[in-house]
Amino acid sequence: MIGLNKVILIGTAGKNPETQYIKKGFSKTSFTLATDCLNTLPDGRKVSVTEWHDVCVYGELSEYALQYLKKGDSVFVEGSLKTRYVTSESGYRYKITEIEGEKIQIIARSQKNAQTPVPENVEEKIGSAIPGFDMENIPAARIKGENADIPF
Repeated sequence: MIGLNKVILIGTAGKNPETQYIKKGFSKTSFTLATDCLNTLPDGRKVSVTEWHDVCVYGELSEYALQYLKKGDSVFVEGSLKTRYVTSESGYRYKITEIEGEKIQIIARSQKNAQTPVPENVEEKIGSAIPGFDMENIPAARIKGENADIPF
């Protein structure tokens, strides 16, 4: 049987990325990503529900995220789900599921980070997040999650 493990998210960075150096010269950068969806209650009211995702990226992409991604930025993440088990100092074993990012792209800066530049050659360095997709033509309301439809 053939399976598929693919995650595509557009959301808001919940904190500044943090980097750990696993091996000499090899880094892992982690950050949280918030996505919102609109749910309809039985009485017809619509409420926004936020889901938090743990994202990690490695190597060159790790350095990119650490240098350019800031809390509050809108970001596109493409990757896969990875599950690992961790044992605490007290001996308790628990499961962690993360999104292992293969591609990330900052699609909009928060007002606080508006002056922080994003390199011009992002797509050449990281690869196009969605081939042929023009981020410039997405209405700002959709990037901010005001419309529940996916913009592509």
